[in-house]
Amino acid sequence: EAAAIYCMENELPNYNLLSIGRTFIIIDCGGSTIDITTHKIVGNNPLQLSEVTELIRDFCGSTFIDDEFIKLLNEKFETRAIDLLKKNHYIKFRYIVFEFCQRVKKSFAGDDNTKF
Repeated sequence: EAAAIYCMENELPNYNLLSIGRTFIIIDCGGSTIDITTHKIVGNNPLQLSEVTELIRDFCGSTFIDDEFIKLLNEKFETRAIDLLKKNHYIKFRYIVFEFCQRVKKSFAGDDNTKF
């Protein structure tokens, strides 16, 4: 709800979208969950909104992508090697995951041919 209010007050006016009856969707992509709600503007003075759909939540946030990347590392380099890397050089292991996030995950746009 806080994100919806923020959008009503700060974003919708920038695009001339602040009008009674206007419906908009808030998608909050977090670390472990993604939350989706649909809201409708029902009043202008003061700004009022109603919830059109109940909150939809699923456990498919960005940390699950990190987990799949680590599974890929285990497949490519064998679990024992990755376990030893984590045990003996944990900071370097986290750096590998960090670099994956910076170079691949953040720029991914749905192209199945993305190379690591």
